[in-house]
Amino acid sequence: MPTLRDLREQHYISQRELAEAAGVAEATVQRMEEAKVRTTPKTASKVLKALSLKIGQEVTIDTIEGLNLYNVMRDRRKPNKGSGKTEAA
Repeated sequence: MPTLRDLREQHYISQRELAEAAGVAEATVQRMEEAKVRTTPKTASKVLKALSLKIGQEVTIDTIEGLNLYNVMRDRRKPNKGSGKTEAA
């Protein structure tokens, strides 16, 4: 499977151009390509839909490798209610 960067570069699309087409910040596309920060499925879908329109080929979350998606059920923080303890820095 190709990565987002692979597909974008194969079709000579800049990060800025893709970001503008998707209605997101250029930094969002950069972060998605680097996979250092989790991206929401909604944002990823916007970017992939814009890429699909640009290249004339459907690109979905399932067809791209290396996306680091945020999962609400897995990634939400659990509050320490009533424990009186604080996390060590």
